[in-house]
Amino acid sequence: MMKHKNKESNINDTIPFPEFKDPISCLGKLLYTQKAFEEKTKEIEKYNRHQAGRITLIRLMKLLDLMDAYGIKKTNGDTMWMALAYKLAEKHEPSFQIEKAPRGRPSKWDTFSLFGIYCIIEFVKFNNTITDDSHACKTAISKILKYTKINISQKTLQNKYAESKSKSNPFIYFVKNAKTEDQRKELIMYGMHTYLDSLKEKSSQ
Repeated sequence: MMKHKNKESNINDTIPFPEFKDPISCLGKLLYTQKAFEEKTKEIEKYNRHQAGRITLIRLMKLLDLMDAYGIKKTNGDTMWMALAYKLAEKHEPSFQIEKAPRGRPSKWDTFSLFGIYCIIEFVKFNNTITDDSHACKTAISKILKYTKINISQKTLQNKYAESKSKSNPFIYFVKNAKTEDQRKELIMYGMHTYLDSLKEKSSQ
């Protein structure tokens, strides 16, 4: 428990102000020969690069600490960075905050839910070699969604899948712009499992 507290403290600690060296002034240049001036300038530049590199290293270490704090598994894929970005945006970015529920029945189809639906249908498509949306939605209900608490018709699911593709969803944008097809599939599987896990947590509450 104490170890976790220390890690949180390290994450919240600011980085000490770097002691950069100022370049030699025009007046100070008169104190050096041309060769000595060039050597001193290189020495200052090297020192300042070292200080900048030190800051970068500290920030990278803090990113790893943040992953531990948020319970994100470290892998070689892009999914861990997407997970960290999501957690940080959810906590700090105002546009990720959920508005207070309006009067009446609240909508369950927020940005994350639509992303989850998108990933499920895309997974069904490439895993079963399906191209037709209607067929993919029918398969998703019978093979995946029937094991969750979601009671959804094929027509509604198809509409929500179409809605997920038409809206400006940052998660879906990230998936669509994956560098390779393998990365795209990895992100889709990650999104699907994350969404299904969130449904399990809600059902257990």
